[in-house]
Amino acid sequence: MRRGLSILISVLLLSSPTLYAEGPGGAMPAPAAAQAGTQIGIAAAVRGSVQLARTGQAGRLAHSGEAIHIGDVIATDDAGQLQIILLDETVFTIGPSSSMTIDEFIYDPTNENGTVKASITKGVFRFVTGKIAHKKPSNMEVKVPTGTIGVRGTMTLGSASALNALVILMGPGEKNNSGDRVGSLILTGDAGGKKKSVYVTRPGYGSEMAAGSGPTPAFDARDQIAGLQQQLAPKGDSQQDKKKSGKKAGSGGGGKSDDDSDGDDDGGSKSASEQAGQDTAAAGGSLKDTSTVADIAGDAGKNAADAAQDSAEDDALVINDGIATKEQLRTVQTGQFFFKQTGVPLNPSSGSYTFQIDIDFGARTVGGGESEVAGSHSLIDSGDSFDFDIPAASFASGNGNALFVFSGLIDNGGSTTNQSTADVTVSFNNSGGNVALNADHSVSISDSGDTVTGSGNAGRNSGLSS
Repeated sequence: MRRGLSILISVLLLSSPTLYAEGPGGAMPAPAAAQAGTQIGIAAAVRGSVQLARTGQAGRLAHSGEAIHIGDVIATDDAGQLQIILLDETVFTIGPSSSMTIDEFIYDPTNENGTVKASITKGVFRFVTGKIAHKKPSNMEVKVPTGTIGVRGTMTLGSASALNALVILMGPGEKNNSGDRVGSLILTGDAGGKKKSVYVTRPGYGSEMAAGSGPTPAFDARDQIAGLQQQLAPKGDSQQDKKKSGKKAGSGGGGKSDDDSDGDDDGGSKSASEQAGQDTAAAGGSLKDTSTVADIAGDAGKNAADAAQDSAEDDALVINDGIATKEQLRTVQTGQFFFKQTGVPLNPSSGSYTFQIDIDFGARTVGGGESEVAGSHSLIDSGDSFDFDIPAASFASGNGNALFVFSGLIDNGGSTTNQSTADVTVSFNNSGGNVALNADHSVSISDSGDTVTGSGNAGRNSGLSS
């Protein structure tokens, strides 16, 4: 695999003035030449009719070995297939009646930093992440019409339409020779005007994202894999590639027989860039031999924790039930929620309180806003109501359990002159493969030597508290 990739990258380097390329609005500065006209990858394993539409140009048939640029719209007919290999070794495969675009690509090979953003507007697809996503998963994002796919060192299979998308975590599989561990997916979609995110951490499991409903909880999707893989399986060379090679696929033509997994007879006639693309595709996620259904079935039987023992960072993506970690909170890229429980008893029993706290995954904060503990008790300021505003705390850094302690003065009926104090402890819990689905809370309020306590569990709701 590495030999094929080195050939591919060398060819691309010779034809590209820079390794930085970005679409409009990209955050990373780049020379003027590094915009839409710069080659960022190569088309490989083109079969059937594949149209390539470049900005300002009419669409035309694409061939294996052809350069891919930022903003190119690639579309297949009902028999078309191809793979796109980017400079960082990211591989996209699309099947019949499919369409996609590379919206943004920035890559620095000296440190493997960069950004990959792509849009799959319709059809069947598979992608294998490259060096950019392996180094920083949040720097790769794939859009489908009903949401976004965040990835981590993973192989992904799916289908998309204007109204629905099916996305399945495939994992590297036993046939992968890159040495990668099992990855995960973060699916985010709109659910009634609110962002909803779901994690998929087990190979062979997936989620559906319907327009306006957001992603479903992860489910066993192994029954759907075979059908999707069949649409991506090779069905013979296109006529354009047969003419280009000067012979029919499978004929000797004086060249050696091909035995790689793409099924083509290369016969020594392909260009260096085309051959590199084919070899890369075969090694990192070929059209027919990436992972069989049996591979996925075997992988799905293993707990994701087994794949993450070598790295504390990987542990963040093992979503077991129980208290969440701060690393796991940071894997959620977007979304605002609040946790609320009313009528929580205070002990000794002659009062109660309401607990509510916000979490903003995008801002990496808990608390703040309308987060509070509010109630009343006969021992606290002669039974007057009390209100403790929970301040904001950040989880943008730090390790360990997602447990937060808040302390301060409370408001007793509109004043804090008696110096009553509150201590509030909050821990966020994972459940059913979801990060921070509920929150445990405990409260201790002291006033003039008297102390009352309470505890409970609050469920998660969309939006911020009011």
